[in-house]
Amino acid sequence: MYRIGILGGSFNPIHYGHLIIANNCINTFKLDRVFFIPAMNPLKESILPLHRYNMTKIATYDNSLFEVLDIEIKQEKPCYTIDTINYLKNDYKNAEFFFITGTDIIFSYEKWKDYDKLGNMIDFIVYKRSLNVTEEDKKRFLRLVKNVFFVDSPVIEISSSVIRDYIKKGYSIKYLLPDTVIDYIKENRLYL
Repeated sequence: MYRIGILGGSFNPIHYGHLIIANNCINTFKLDRVFFIPAMNPLKESILPLHRYNMTKIATYDNSLFEVLDIEIKQEKPCYTIDTINYLKNDYKNAEFFFITGTDIIFSYEKWKDYDKLGNMIDFIVYKRSLNVTEEDKKRFLRLVKNVFFVDSPVIEISSSVIRDYIKKGYSIKYLLPDTVIDYIKENRLYL
């Protein structure tokens, strides 16, 4: 049985925080692979799907355990996590899946489509983010999902929104994301 992590997100743009978390999950949870899935998130505006996909491919190309899937961005309508999980479970019958996310999921999970079904279909790996998450918040989330692994790791304070803001202001974004992604952003005049 293959153990596959799923790291979905806008990746607008992808940065070192995403890559570090994926690599840590491979090591900590003995994952065979991590699927990066650029999302068309119905809960927030998402732009540049092809650019986001390309940047994610560029950022992950040198790690054979990382794979980028376009299953959400090629949809013409909003694609929900439960649809993606159903698709993956159908295509990868010999796999156990782990959904990799940050603690911010605790506050939005009940807004997800069919969250009650999803919570019984897949295990969650939840990484600490700089949010005020109480033990009561965690307990409420634990009642909604079958298996959750809370990872008490260093908080990686890099965010795509800060990177986009830096680009608009003309600040350097070196050391926040791979140079190859920075080159792609410059070549395509993104986030100006």
